[in-house]
Amino acid sequence: MKEPDTTSIRLSVPADPSAPGTVRAAVRSLEAGLSPGTAADLDLLVTEVVTNSVRHAGMSPGDHIEVAVSLRPDRVLVEVWDRGHGYPRSGQAPVEHGSGAAWGLYLVERIADRWGVERGDRCRTWFELKAG
Repeated sequence: MKEPDTTSIRLSVPADPSAPGTVRAAVRSLEAGLSPGTAADLDLLVTEVVTNSVRHAGMSPGDHIEVAVSLRPDRVLVEVWDRGHGYPRSGQAPVEHGSGAAWGLYLVERIADRWGVERGDRCRTWFELKAG
């Protein structure tokens, strides 16, 4: 019998408010080999990026968000695809303090070791964390 792969996951989730929690629960199956700090950062950033897809990608009922997470010896790579147009990388805190808006990408900019947005027929948002 083949052992389950505990170093990567790939899933497709409906683009609705349950998506961040569904993805976070799936990602936790990979966190056993990570330090508590890296696992907490992974939980937070996955939640933020998937939430951005749900809220800002202009998805329709029935659309899905694709997520891939790979644990490598030295890093964790997370990729999220949606049908949105992407967003700019400003790296600045939101102007409207206290509004709760736009803090997700600010957190990604500050916590991830590397990240980016690629636009095409779909938007791919990715980030990397050092494995620890």
